[in-house]
Amino acid sequence: MLEEKCYERVGCNITRSLNGRVITATNKNLTAEIASGRFRADLFHRLNTVTFTLPPLRERSEDIPALVEHFIQLFNQSFLEKIKGITSEAIDELTGRLWPGNVRELKNVIENAFVFLPGRRYRYKRSGTV
Repeated sequence: MLEEKCYERVGCNITRSLNGRVITATNKNLTAEIASGRFRADLFHRLNTVTFTLPPLRERSEDIPALVEHFIQLFNQSFLEKIKGITSEAIDELTGRLWPGNVRELKNVIENAFVFLPGRRYRYKRSGTV
């Protein structure tokens, strides 16, 4: 399917065209995984057409203010709030952390802040987007 861009459903004789892409991600060193026999070399070479490395959040702290703004907008919608932003001291605190959980951890910290807003009435729009 990856090479021929076509497939047949199980139990069917009709070949169908595939118009799509496969996007994969890992936190593993696939070269080491191949060497140890835990990942197939042929699959790696089929998938490895465009490669880019996204450094962990601790190595790109300049992205934190934009991510915080995005999460504030997201949680404003989910929690029916109108938070405009956070203080520069809070941004300094967030950019000084190592973030072992990466962006997911940052998102959880911002969501936690929304949950524990002073005077909050616990309105929450169940939209499935959070």
